[in-house]
Amino acid sequence: NQKTKMKNETMEHLGPVPQVQTHTSRSEPLDYKIVTDKKLDFDEKEAEKFLTCETFLGERPVRQNHVQFLYDEWKAGRFIWHMVTIAVAKLDGKIYRLNGQHTAWMRLFAETKSACQVRFTVYEVDDGEQLRALYSALDRNAPRTAAHISKVQLISTDSTEGIPPSYI
Repeated sequence: NQKTKMKNETMEHLGPVPQVQTHTSRSEPLDYKIVTDKKLDFDEKEAEKFLTCETFLGERPVRQNHVQFLYDEWKAGRFIWHMVTIAVAKLDGKIYRLNGQHTAWMRLFAETKSACQVRFTVYEVDDGEQLRALYSALDRNAPRTAAHISKVQLISTDSTEGIPPSYI
């Protein structure tokens, strides 16, 4: 349409412009309240407390390899605590874990006394449908693949000099 064409012409200086189609989601809007949103010193006690929250029935089982990956990243000094968001939801007097179980398990194994501050958000929902909808909205990012990380580590180094980035 005309609006998209005009927007694309004004943004060409940013590089390739992605195209967005008409809204295609059939989902209803989320309905929740944020009770608290704060920084939390995520020590072993807090990690254990978090892991004892109610388990959402649809939650993925803990994956050993992901806990190991996070631990290895922490041990190598490559885990960025302040980028972590841990979330729970209140429903009918219970507190449900929405994400962060792998980070919490890793925290129990991380031998550190230094502060591991994370963002801790408490939501409140009115029913199970909204709990499922909120759970479904979290952790929907586009993770970097192993191939992408390899490319990132190799690009602009002596070993890839003269090789186009698309070949790396």
